[in-house]
Amino acid sequence: MKLFKSISIIAFFTLAACNAGTSQSLLDIDKFEAKLNAAPDAQIVDVRTPEEFGSGHLLNASNINIDDAAFDTQIAKLDKAKPTFVYCLAGGRSANAIKKMKDAGFTELYDMKGGFRAWSGARKPVDTGNGVAAPVEKKITGMTKADLDKILTGKRYVIVDFSAKWCGPCKVLAPVLDKIGKEMGDKVFIIKIDTDENPIVSDEFKIESLPTLMYFNDTKLLGKTLGWRGEAALRKDVTSFDLLAK
Repeated sequence: MKLFKSISIIAFFTLAACNAGTSQSLLDIDKFEAKLNAAPDAQIVDVRTPEEFGSGHLLNASNINIDDAAFDTQIAKLDKAKPTFVYCLAGGRSANAIKKMKDAGFTELYDMKGGFRAWSGARKPVDTGNGVAAPVEKKITGMTKADLDKILTGKRYVIVDFSAKWCGPCKVLAPVLDKIGKEMGDKVFIIKIDTDENPIVSDEFKIESLPTLMYFNDTKLLGKTLGWRGEAALRKDVTSFDLLAK
């Protein structure tokens, strides 16, 4: 019986130096909130997907998807001289957006450390679509690192794929990872974790970029790779972490 399995766990995921004339800061959620409240002319930019934005966002935020081809055109419509507050789910996409906006000439930029996940987790006000922001109930959902360790224990080689439904590169990676897994047969055990549905374990492993692949021998972390870089690169990663040995 082959050991290879692909598990989709559903129940249970800095900044560059400032250019002259541009002020940018990475702020934790409390400082981000305080700075935002002190800026009556603030522009708030949520760079997540429309689906993510629709499930909850900061009051008065505009949704400009960093992965949309029209991102540069849409940010060009904003006032570059006004303080602009940017956030995503966990911090990876907002950092990319900040760089683009800095290059575009925005003079005062603020990035939310930990993103919307940290904001909602701290029960900060969230607009769920009715134009009224209210604290969200903090819910303990999904698996924890301890839960994942139980799955990893005793397994020789494991690839843990942190991804999300909205993540384009994750969708491209999935069939290639499945293909490699089937080829490797009983040499590897593959676990797929949806970061939106498993925020606790995602936070514990500090997942800020998707997809993130983590390679384990039992519970020992061998290494990790970020993003989709092509099938050849993935095969090289698998080899470099000795997953094809013996």
